[in-house]
Amino acid sequence: MQPNYQAAAAAGALSSLVQAIERANSTASEDVKEALQQGGFDTIYGRVDFDAPGQIIRPLPVLQYLPPTRSVPEAASSFLQADGSDSISTGSNAQVAVVFPLDVKSASVTYPLPTWLQRDCWQGPCEKPNEINITSSTVQGTCDRSGQCACPSELGDTVVSVDDGINAMCSRLVEDAGEEGFEEDVVYGIVGGVVFVLLVGILLYWKQWKRVKVLRKLQRIEREKELELSMDAKLTKDYRAKMQRQQAMLSYEIVDLASDLVKPLYVRALQP
Repeated sequence: MQPNYQAAAAAGALSSLVQAIERANSTASEDVKEALQQGGFDTIYGRVDFDAPGQIIRPLPVLQYLPPTRSVPEAASSFLQADGSDSISTGSNAQVAVVFPLDVKSASVTYPLPTWLQRDCWQGPCEKPNEINITSSTVQGTCDRSGQCACPSELGDTVVSVDDGINAMCSRLVEDAGEEGFEEDVVYGIVGGVVFVLLVGILLYWKQWKRVKVLRKLQRIEREKELELSMDAKLTKDYRAKMQRQQAMLSYEIVDLASDLVKPLYVRALQP
């Protein structure tokens, strides 16, 4: 990296002091002061002269950032490089311009100064979208003081400003696909609707099927309980009838047995 102009100015000040001491052939303050006031010292910083109050007679360059659409004349470029700067470019877009001294200025003074967001915008794709390839839908705009990309008015509502600062850009809105695209969207919409209806129908049918299945199971359990109760009642009734028949038969047998036992006795009693 080359030294900046402040380093050259410091070297020039020291060289001027040495030349003044040599010219005065003395280190006394008054002698050196008088020699310095005479001026005419050739230094690395250029020719150095001083005015009556003791200020150096050499204008310092005043720089400003310019939009990328402004060019920097060769004279200003040489002036900047002579003062030690590496390059007049501060990025892919924005440039530094000399606004003073007037004889080497590359642009007039800009007032008010650009905001930092506007300077960041100059570094981005807003004013030179082709150099910073973001998307094919990006168009060239102009960075405003708020750091946003002001889109061309002739494009109307087909473009929109996006983001701010270094990411600011003008982007085209998606154009209509035409009748073919419209028909395709309609087809997709119909297919999607049909699929949705089918899914909803399947879900409802499944829920109804589950409900019917549960109801049928409950009904079967009820029938089984009723059948079980009916069978129990029938078995109880048959058992009672059987017991009654057995009791009647037992009674008949007892009567027959008693008759068989009593009959001989009765016959003997009737005999003379």
